[in-house]
Amino acid sequence: MNQAARQNEKNEKVLRAMLKEEGNKRCMTCTQRMPNNCVFPFGTFVCNACSGVHREYQFRIKSVANSTFKPEEMEVMRQGGNDAARARWLAGWFGTEHEHNLPLPTNTNQTALRRFIKLVFVEENFKAQGAQAGIPQQRPPQQQQPQQMGGMFAGIQIPQRTPQVQAPAAPANDPFGLGGFDSPAAAPQPPPQQAVPQPPHQQAASDPFGMMGAAVPQPPPQQ
Repeated sequence: MNQAARQNEKNEKVLRAMLKEEGNKRCMTCTQRMPNNCVFPFGTFVCNACSGVHREYQFRIKSVANSTFKPEEMEVMRQGGNDAARARWLAGWFGTEHEHNLPLPTNTNQTALRRFIKLVFVEENFKAQGAQAGIPQQRPPQQQQPQQMGGMFAGIQIPQRTPQVQAPAAPANDPFGLGGFDSPAAAPQPPPQQAVPQPPHQQAASDPFGMMGAAVPQPPPQQ
């Protein structure tokens, strides 16, 4: 198998994986399921009946199988898809009287198919405001899936590591990280007690000279 054949096989695998997405399981322009053709420059998937009508309006069609896709064509399909195209080309159709008066046709009604495809893609009657013609709306970015383990741990998801936030350094007046509280201050000491003056001793009436309790001098012995 040469390099071109390997690239075509790779492209087909990519497109078939896209066809498994819910929005691409139904034709872009009718009720038929399992579309198998790509429409350029819109980046849509359509059934065989709708692909013939698109060719009538000079839009380029390539089958998912057994076709050679240029790198820029694969990029259009990756960025496109039916959900993105519906958001762009049918923005003024969903939920309006147009959806009631112009329902999505079946692929067996060629007249309804031609009218619907002409109004949507040729006359661009329902295109979102500000959308540029011929440029597919980009697919919404996919959220990163959790990493899964293989082997005997298959199916177990590896939790994403949460970045650690470094705690701020303790301030100078809080060297021990006490949350900003200062060390408790020493309890104030009570003032020294002053001596209470004692009232003067009152002499008893029977001791007017204060002699009670005092030693009475003895007279000297006589010669």
